[in-house]
Amino acid sequence: MLLYKYRGMDQFERDLESLERNCFWASQFSKLNDPCETTITLDRFIKQSKYLLPFFGKKSNYESVKEELEKVLEFTEKIGIYSLSKTYKDELLWAHYASSHKGFCIEYDYNLLLETYNSDKRYSFPVIYKRSPPSIGFEDLLNFNNSNSIIQKMAGYKSLNWKNEKEIRIVLEEFGVHTYNYRAVKSIYFGLKMDSKHKTEIMRRLKGRGLNYYQINLIKDTYSFERNMVIDEFYIEPNYFKEISIPELINNPCKVRITSMNYDKFKKKGNIKIELDKPVDELELNWLANKIHEELFIEAKLISMIYYLKEDIHKDFAWATSHFQDGKINIKILGIE
Repeated sequence: MLLYKYRGMDQFERDLESLERNCFWASQFSKLNDPCETTITLDRFIKQSKYLLPFFGKKSNYESVKEELEKVLEFTEKIGIYSLSKTYKDELLWAHYASSHKGFCIEYDYNLLLETYNSDKRYSFPVIYKRSPPSIGFEDLLNFNNSNSIIQKMAGYKSLNWKNEKEIRIVLEEFGVHTYNYRAVKSIYFGLKMDSKHKTEIMRRLKGRGLNYYQINLIKDTYSFERNMVIDEFYIEPNYFKEISIPELINNPCKVRITSMNYDKFKKKGNIKIELDKPVDELELNWLANKIHEELFIEAKLISMIYYLKEDIHKDFAWATSHFQDGKINIKILGIE
C-alpha cells in the first residue's frame, strides 16, 4: 500500500535533510494540530466500576485497574505519532499542510516503512472519524499490554470534521527522530504552485535513488487534480548506495552493494554488511562509514559495519570492519589471506 505525507515550505531545509538521512519526526500529541487529540470518555469505566466493585473483594484489586489507566495516560505523553494519508490529491491537504500548494508530498511504501520497526513496539491503524469520542472500559485496561485496542482508542479517533484527511497513523513508543529503510520512499509530488528552483533542489539532493517525480496539475474545468510524470534532472547520477563517489575517487567510484542491514531500535544498534568492488584505504573507508551513520543509522549509538570484496565470492572473510560507538569510528582493514 502507498501512503503520503504532505510537506510545507516553512521547514523545507529540515524536511529535505530528513529525506537525505532517511528519517522522520514522530510528534508528541501535544504538538499535533487537533486540540481534541486523545479525547476519550470514562463513562463506561465509571458505570462498570459501580457494578464490578463489589466483586473485587479487596480495594487493592480495584486500585490496580486504576493504576493501569494511569499508565495509559502516561504512555500517551511519551509516544510519537507519524501521520500519513491515503491520498496525494486532496486540495485541502495541499492547502493546509503544503504551504497552499507550494510544498511537496512524499510517497511511502507503507509495508517497507513498517518493516523498519519489527524490533520495536509500534502500532499502526487507520483513523476512525466519529461524532463523539470513544469510551474506555475495564476490558481495554485489562488487555493494555496484549492489545492495541486502547492505543487505537487514544490515538486513532478524530472528529468527522477531519475525515477528508483519510489518515493512517504509525504510533511509536517515543516521540522524536526515527530512521527507516531508505527504499520505503518511492516518489515525490510537486505542489501546483511549487517554485522550479525547489523542485531542482529536491531532485539534486535525492539523486541516484531511483525515485519517481510527479507534478500536480489541475484538471481543466474541474475541481480535481491529476499527476503528470516529471523527468528526473539527475537521472544519470550513480545509484544511491550502489555506486559511491568517495571524494578521493570522484573519477573512479567504488561500487557498493548492501547485502544485509538491520536496526534494533530498542538497543539503538545497527548492523550492515557491504560488498565493495575494489579495496579502498582507511581514509576512504572512514568517509564511507560516516556516510552510513549519517544517512542510514542517524539515531544509532552503536553500528557494526562489515565489508567484503566482490572477488570473495563466498563472503567467507571480512576484508575490513568499522565500528561506530561513543561518537567515534574505529576502522580495521584485515585484508584477505
